[in-house]
Amino acid sequence: MAALPLGLIGLYLRLRMEDTPNFRAIQEEQEVEAAPLRETIRSHGVDILKVVGAIVFGTALTYLLIYLPTYLPEVLDVSSSQALTANLIGVAFLLIFTPVVAVLSEMMGRKPFLVGAALGTLILTFPGFLLLQGGFASIAVGCAIFGSLVGVFGGAYPAAFSEMFPTKVRYSALSLGYSVSVSIFGGTAPLIFTFLLQRTGNPISPAFYVVVAAVVSTVATLTIAETARRPLPDV
Repeated sequence: MAALPLGLIGLYLRLRMEDTPNFRAIQEEQEVEAAPLRETIRSHGVDILKVVGAIVFGTALTYLLIYLPTYLPEVLDVSSSQALTANLIGVAFLLIFTPVVAVLSEMMGRKPFLVGAALGTLILTFPGFLLLQGGFASIAVGCAIFGSLVGVFGGAYPAAFSEMFPTKVRYSALSLGYSVSVSIFGGTAPLIFTFLLQRTGNPISPAFYVVVAAVVSTVATLTIAETARRPLPDV
């Protein structure tokens, strides 16, 4: 219920928002794809798989941030107030890095940030979890690391992935790749974290899932071509 007003605002903005000039052009030329999902999978399946792979680590990290207020008190006996405060610090870093990277990606390109965020997650996940085992200052730094990595990725991927697909299937392709990755690898992440903790008894065990996700995403992002400052694809 709390999200209902925001949902209504979003619906109002979408209904009032004009389509892009490129989309209006293909509408006027009657080139809007009648079955965009079928055309998307048939012609752009490989690129959709790249999007799925690239998002794996980002969605795993995002759900880790959501999971930390539960993980810290229940697994590490951190007080709820400290857990929420540290998590808020992580979210603050996410909010700072996202717009900054969005601007920088226009000048420096999308790919360096996509690859950098995935590779950074691969390198920093275990140190980040070790920081969570310490006092409040250490926990806050760990949360800040995770939030920053999500922010770096979040600032670059919307434009990068949108620019991979032609106008007539862009929305279908991007939403399909994003939804599949988030549903499979993000929605199940808290269950996997809990399973690993219960089976291993190791408080750092959730890091293994995030690291595996980062390996997949590092490979996927390396295969994505740079899209900044290039004309949008027409076909």
